Amino acid sequence: MQSFTPLIPDSKPADPLDEIDDDLAPPQLHPLAIQAATKRVPQPVPQNSILLFLKRYDPSVPNMDDRLTYVGNIVVAQYEISWSHSSCDATVSKLTELIQHFVDARDQPLDIYEQLQPEAINLLDSSTATLLECELQHGDILIFQNETNAMSIPIEDPANLTKGPTDRQYPTAPLYFEYLLNRIDVVFCRVTVGPSTGITCANTAAITLTCLLTQSYDDVVAQLAVHVSDAIDALHLRLYPHSTSLKGPKDSPFQHRLCTGDQMALRGMIDNFTTNHHAYSLYYEVLPSLSIVEVERKVKWSVHLSPYEPSFHGVLEMDLLLDPTDTVAVALAMLQTQLAAATSLSASSQSPPPPPTRSVTLHLIETRDRSTVLKLISPKTLVANVLLIPSAPLFVDATPTDDERGPSLGVVGVMHYHSNAATWIHTHSTPCIVELFQADTVRHVRQRLQQRYDHRAS
Repeated sequence: MQSFTPLIPDSKPADPLDEIDDDLAPPQLHPLAIQAATKRVPQPVPQNSILLFLKRYDPSVPNMDDRLTYVGNIVVAQYEISWSHSSCDATVSKLTELIQHFVDARDQPLDIYEQLQPEAINLLDSSTATLLECELQHGDILIFQNETNAMSIPIEDPANLTKGPTDRQYPTAPLYFEYLLNRIDVVFCRVTVGPSTGITCANTAAITLTCLLTQSYDDVVAQLAVHVSDAIDALHLRLYPHSTSLKGPKDSPFQHRLCTGDQMALRGMIDNFTTNHHAYSLYYEVLPSLSIVEVERKVKWSVHLSPYEPSFHGVLEMDLLLDPTDTVAVALAMLQTQLAAATSLSASSQSPPPPPTRSVTLHLIETRDRSTVLKLISPKTLVANVLLIPSAPLFVDATPTDDERGPSLGVVGVMHYHSNAATWIHTHSTPCIVELFQADTVRHVRQRLQQRYDHRAS
């Protein structure tokens, strides 16, 4: 029997560099140099001295991310400093001279800022103040820039306010840090508002803009208007807040009269409960004809239409924008025009077409919870005098104008009652109106009511 001893590899793998020619091998440090380097330790800061880190801010750099640069560090005697064999306390002016020598800017006056925190940038404005009085300590960060004053700061171009925060100048370091701390990306989604569909997001690309939390409402709208091609101007845009529960726009828009000027900033417009800091959303609507000032000056009516009236063709609700000085008659005429337009639009898509609409007279009714008739509002009443509360919705019904039954006694409201109690009005029913004539009997009125209610069942 023969036995074979397997080949045992070397415990240390071969170095591929061993096969390379010595002339091609990378240079190596001398062992004595390596030993000396390992024994080196950082030089200690001299006694009564502090280590300061320096950054330069240059507002002339176009790229915002490159304006603030780190230039190095310096060691400054905190208690005494000797330039010409004489001792004195270190002051801000002498610190400025040291920085000027360090960055080779001896003839340029500098502004020195102490960066306590990103939101706290303090100017060392007193040249005679000592470093102890300025409370400078080990590891503090100083930011310097060419000296500026109120006369040298350029006036901001008003056109830059509509372009966005990245196009502004920020001539000083505190303004630049304010920009860094407050900038966020806001996604603006377009919405459309319809009488039947409500608020829906349009099938258009969202607009993402870089804004500042300190921007005013007017600046935000003006910046958005530049990127909306079909907006006449900023006054033809209306903003809606974001709802975290609905994952979309809220029903109530921002009121221009309450937000314009300095009354509202972007910080109060966005949702502070958003978990993703870079996913702030707002919604905008384009107002094609009226400006937002004119729209808010008008009164919005959300009227409920009678389901018993065949001329309404199943439309149960409609919104109206009215001037406060308009009368109820003007509002009903506007409603009739909108109903005719909606009917013609639906008739063009139906086959066979619906029966022709009869001639009717509209009546505005004030109700309680849309089940109890409180009163019929006179057509001469001003829109501003009509009560608008959620518990008293406005209801519109109609009576035929071509009814030839003789002299009319007027229009009365009709309400449902419980079948088992004659004293309580049914709270889940919808009332209607009926016109009474001198020649009517109880049987005639009952037949007319049955025809109206049967129409709803059909």
